[in-house]
Amino acid sequence: MIAFLSIGSNLGNRWHNVDAALVQLQGDGRIEIGDLSAVYETAPFGDVPQGPFLNLVAAIKTELPAAESLKTVLAIEERLGRIRDVRWGPRVIDIDILTYGTLIFRSPNLMLPHPGVCERRFVLTPWCEIAPNYIVPVAQQTVSQLLKICPDDGVVTRLG
Repeated sequence: MIAFLSIGSNLGNRWHNVDAALVQLQGDGRIEIGDLSAVYETAPFGDVPQGPFLNLVAAIKTELPAAESLKTVLAIEERLGRIRDVRWGPRVIDIDILTYGTLIFRSPNLMLPHPGVCERRFVLTPWCEIAPNYIVPVAQQTVSQLLKICPDDGVVTRLG
């Protein structure tokens, strides 16, 4: 199964946090990291005052079911110090499953594709770098098409 993850951080050593998440994902042994976008500095999403994020998108390959992948990324977030106290608040690490193949799924704990993915420039910009022609389930448009019509005007700056 090919899936796409968004990885971000805006607390502490943001570069280290993003790198540590990638190392732990790869070290899990059940997830193979494929293409990685460059790292982007982005304005925070939502109304909570906070510093800018570092964000990237990773393509992964795994045979894990979607729910097990969610458990894996949540465990990595917890190990890296993620505290869930304010919605859209600052965080040491944030790992979101954007899509999971062509799976369309809704439950209280997991929604695929990730809700709002089509309206978030900080996700679409790095994603477009590695998979511009990927058709996002439900939207039935490519990542590059979605980026062109994205209503989000947040600043997204490529760092490397």
